[in-house]
Amino acid sequence: MPLCEDCDTWDLEMKGIFGVNLGTYSDLLVKAEKGCDSCKFFCAILQNSDRYKHQLDKLSEKVVAFCNMRLDAREPGEIGMTMSWDDLCLDMCVASDYDGPPVDGLDRLRHIPINSQDERCLSQISSWISECAEHKECRQSNSVSLPERVIEISPDQTVAPRIISSDGQNGSYVILSHHYSGESKIPNASELLENGLPVTLDVIGFPKAIADAIDITRKLGYRYLWVREICMTASTFSENSLRFVSVYAQAALMLTASAGPEASHGIFHDRKVLCSPGLGTGKDRYFRPRALRWMSNIEESPLAGRGWNTVERMLAPRIVHFTKWQMVWECASGCQFEAAKITDDQGSGPSINAYEKGAFQQYVQDALQQSSLELDTSTNDTSEKSTARLQTWTKSVNALSWGDFDSPSDKFPVIGKIAQIMSNYSMGDYLAGIWSNHIISGLTWGRMFSLLTPVPEYVAPTWSWASVNGPVAIDNVQPGSAMESLWIQKYNPVLVSHHILLSDPSNPYGRVLEGSHIVLDAACIGFKKLTDGVMGQEGAFQVRPILDSSLMFDCGCCRPRPTEVQESDSSKFNKEIEHHFCVILKVSDWSTESEGGGSCMCLIVKASEKGDSFTRVGVLTVGPNFLGKPVNPNGTFDALGWERRRMKLI
Repeated sequence: MPLCEDCDTWDLEMKGIFGVNLGTYSDLLVKAEKGCDSCKFFCAILQNSDRYKHQLDKLSEKVVAFCNMRLDAREPGEIGMTMSWDDLCLDMCVASDYDGPPVDGLDRLRHIPINSQDERCLSQISSWISECAEHKECRQSNSVSLPERVIEISPDQTVAPRIISSDGQNGSYVILSHHYSGESKIPNASELLENGLPVTLDVIGFPKAIADAIDITRKLGYRYLWVREICMTASTFSENSLRFVSVYAQAALMLTASAGPEASHGIFHDRKVLCSPGLGTGKDRYFRPRALRWMSNIEESPLAGRGWNTVERMLAPRIVHFTKWQMVWECASGCQFEAAKITDDQGSGPSINAYEKGAFQQYVQDALQQSSLELDTSTNDTSEKSTARLQTWTKSVNALSWGDFDSPSDKFPVIGKIAQIMSNYSMGDYLAGIWSNHIISGLTWGRMFSLLTPVPEYVAPTWSWASVNGPVAIDNVQPGSAMESLWIQKYNPVLVSHHILLSDPSNPYGRVLEGSHIVLDAACIGFKKLTDGVMGQEGAFQVRPILDSSLMFDCGCCRPRPTEVQESDSSKFNKEIEHHFCVILKVSDWSTESEGGGSCMCLIVKASEKGDSFTRVGVLTVGPNFLGKPVNPNGTFDALGWERRRMKLI
């Protein structure tokens, strides 16, 4: 491949403190136009990046540097570097045909077919299926009782597929998970559900994703396909039935059309994986986007923001994600990438909140052993198992919170299936998205990145993460030490009572009605009194409020916003500041912390006009100010003026 003089003589071992300057973006464009494949690669990375693809004009005179395996566009003369995990990060690889000894940290380059319909992609899927069959962590794909309605696919592609009644037959089947709405819906889907069976399907008018799924199912050697839109009946989704869970959990494979925003986009599509020519003194090192081995391939896809599809992903034991850049295999033992062999946890969010399929699938398989999804009243969970169950639930909430529902009323019935799987005696009662035995953990959720927006219609009380749309994370709540027991007893909240009004009283996992609330016996203080008190304690503490629906307390550099928005939000909050209170959720004794000092996490609530109930507006953390004057932290914290009272949260 032709290279310009700069790229041809580039010694990759010469890195420099602030990286290697590749030239201005304009210079790279000129050299790319003259035929340098390396400059073409670097320009393509910048042009397709989330940071610059919508503002290429800002790149014109910037200097492009290669620093710490990342492209960095800087102002001329600027000294420094940008540290970020994004799609400007690159991997260094050896050639695809390299057969020498392993090179530490270097993957072998993988050239994948341009279109995912290529027979080599089907061969890769078959290989993944065979590997999964050897995994100890994965349930084997055996012949199982078929769902009530399935699409029967003949090996002969001239024979039209048809929906049939399984009548208790056994077999192996594939599931399609895709985005359907608007123009991409199946024509006459309701009639197909109501008509007698069998029904021959004319897939010409169907969304392309379904036609592609039929093609893949046939070529992989499976006979049956299940598509929620035309195969799921009311009885399949019955509120207290295992049937819905088993449809997904017993599938041999699930195909996800992750690349397109609509089902009309299909599963098959062209992929262009960027790769540099051979560089370095030996022309034997290649660059590719590091994001090819990140879970963001899945978690930032259009399908990831759909609530139904999130639940489908959690329940299915084996999945092939057809993402924008490549296929990604997911099962209980982990993920494999079509275009990369080495996986990387970076880009997957905080590890404490990262969804773990392997952990969750254990509970799915346990649920399949039960005759129904009624509450497991066994007391077999040890303290360690109880903690593991809680951690799996909190990570599941993180995954569920990314998904929105076209119909808000679907939210609780659908996520309730996940709650039913996780329920047992150690969790306590299910209270609109949280558990009575883990009330502190359940209330310590907060936004991750974007602002949270209230669900358009009433779905849950404000203290439940299900009451808002947007990604949330739950704080890691671990049992306190014996030395902290008196401190915890003094400050941590206690659930006094709960009153959850259900649309169907027989189903605690279903829709919740307005008027639902909990009552806490908790330590609280006025928001203004707390912040004023902290300011008056000679800098002993620092306070960080985070409002669910406003950035007014966020760092202006990290989360910039228009001045008028900041002023409007601040004015509104200050007018009502006397009605805002901080309720302690979790506090540790500063004197018993081995390192890092103690901490306190509070719920920010707003009192009703009558002052007899409170709604959630955010969270607040209180921590030691290591730059302040040394003080007695416990005594200083006590002196802030906390009051213990009963509070009704709605």
